[in-house]
Amino acid sequence: MTKQFKVLYKVSIIILAILAAMTIGSIILMTIGADVVKTYRVILFEPLKTTLQLSEVLLRAIPLTIIALGISVAYRSGIINIGAEGQMAMGILGTTAVALAFPELPKPVLLPMAILAGAISGGVWGFIPGFLKAKLQVSELLSTVMLNYIAAQFYT
Repeated sequence: MTKQFKVLYKVSIIILAILAAMTIGSIILMTIGADVVKTYRVILFEPLKTTLQLSEVLLRAIPLTIIALGISVAYRSGIINIGAEGQMAMGILGTTAVALAFPELPKPVLLPMAILAGAISGGVWGFIPGFLKAKLQVSELLSTVMLNYIAAQFYT
């Protein structure tokens, strides 16, 4: 296979997946009696109308993108990690704790310190299932799901 064919193949897979999702969504929307065109217009174009709406989309998409990149590293190494929700929650908790503990620090010092605390907190939370897998052969699938539940207790 040529390089161009591989790229075309990958792009066509993505396009077919999007079309399949939209088709299934359309069937569900028609089943409940919703206007399919209007619904997709709202989903696809409303968030782009104003700067505020676009910034809201980015605000929500950036953390999810970063999490997806982190999970892709785990999957590439053969590790199943579905604990991203809990790891993100603990990272947020660590960041918030540092930001609230040191409000008098100058922002150029506080911001990197809070981000580092969040990374360490999320990393420690992600270390737990890795340790359990390495030392006790506990399924990382099971331990990450349970740790998600435990992490949820901290923020609910």
